[in-house]
Amino acid sequence: MKLPVIFRNRKENAQKRSGFLVMEALIALALMSLLVPTALFLSWSNGKLKIAAQSRLNSLANVADVIENGATYQMASSSLQYQHEFGRSTCSLVPQDQNKGFVGADIYTAGAVGTALNFTANAVGTFLSAHNGFVYETTEPVSKSSPDFFIVDDRNPAAPVIVSSLVTGPGLAALAVSGYYAYVANESTVSQLRVIDVHDRTHPVIVSQLKLPLPTASTTAPLASSIFYDDGYLYIGTQKWSGDEFAVIDVSNPASPSYVNGFDTASLVNSIYENGGFAYLAMPSTNAQMDILDVRNPQSIVDDSHFAPAGSAVLEGKSFAYDNGISNAAGTLFETASATAGALYFTRSGGGFNNTSQYELFSFDLSRDPYAQNPTFLHDIPGGVYGIIYADGYVFLATGDANAGFQIWKSDFSKEVYSAILPAKPVSLTCDHNRLYATLSNPVGFAAIIPR
Repeated sequence: MKLPVIFRNRKENAQKRSGFLVMEALIALALMSLLVPTALFLSWSNGKLKIAAQSRLNSLANVADVIENGATYQMASSSLQYQHEFGRSTCSLVPQDQNKGFVGADIYTAGAVGTALNFTANAVGTFLSAHNGFVYETTEPVSKSSPDFFIVDDRNPAAPVIVSSLVTGPGLAALAVSGYYAYVANESTVSQLRVIDVHDRTHPVIVSQLKLPLPTASTTAPLASSIFYDDGYLYIGTQKWSGDEFAVIDVSNPASPSYVNGFDTASLVNSIYENGGFAYLAMPSTNAQMDILDVRNPQSIVDDSHFAPAGSAVLEGKSFAYDNGISNAAGTLFETASATAGALYFTRSGGGFNNTSQYELFSFDLSRDPYAQNPTFLHDIPGGVYGIIYADGYVFLATGDANAGFQIWKSDFSKEVYSAILPAKPVSLTCDHNRLYATLSNPVGFAAIIPR
């Protein structure tokens, strides 16, 4: 009699356990239905936060979000580091009609009239950098006691206003501005570099200087002629002398710059462009109008190659631009992951009478020709090219042609899109977001150019 009862109890217990298992499975399924979407949402949200954080960091690194109030910087962070100089990561030239491309430009020449801006009379403009509508310009004044560094508020290009000026010495040959500091190439044997703090644009202050080392105690130091900044290093060019005409300076601490190394080019260095650890030098030498130095290890500089095309006896290397070959909506300039990708543009100037077989503009495909020996394009530009900017499939030129001082070309030089007269001979060309600026030699000043 007991055996059937036992079997019945076991059966009932099994049925109960089965019911509990079904209930547990349903609960687990319900929990999974809640947890899986939650996990997916958290993963998506985390990804979005990472993207937003990286975007913020990139914007800070590229000086896109510096808070400003009139002429004075408001510091966002005392430890903020800037990787490139203004005009590189901060330049975005985009045509008004992207289907048509660039068709012309609006040129404001009020800044070119020295008396209108009250620049020092008879001074000569030497170089210019700009950011967010503020222009930093260097000059060669007629007197050592006259200002040679100017900051101009050009947010309204039709009515520029001098914010401040500074006397640094006998004159300045060039400058590079990054973040809160302007690095100027000094035309003095006392110091070839001076660092100017421009946190407050109304009161720029010299915070440090550096004199290049001399081969011997009796050697006369050179005058600086060119300068370029990238990622905590300055590359300075000088006049020809018995020492090194190319120098690498560590300015990771702008208040205390330190000499790293130098290289003897045996020539004046007119301009420098550095990309991906390679320094491109423009010079007047008949042996090397363009020199390429490997500076990836600044302690051991390697001379990679020279380029001296026909006409090197009368023309001289002048300026550079770079096309990374990557198109984007912003038309961002001079950004590349590799120095051996994209196209390098090299220009020359001088020579007086134009010889059509002695070219002033060259383009090199560095992916196929990393030592820049075989130009992809070469073009004759009467008057020479004193400054060049590449953006979005076009090149913009500041030339010595009195009738076409500013020019826009397709990047393969298949078509000249536009040309215009500048009020004076240009010295250089730089970029500020959607504007170009041509430094003008006489009268001192600049022309603000807005391509359209």
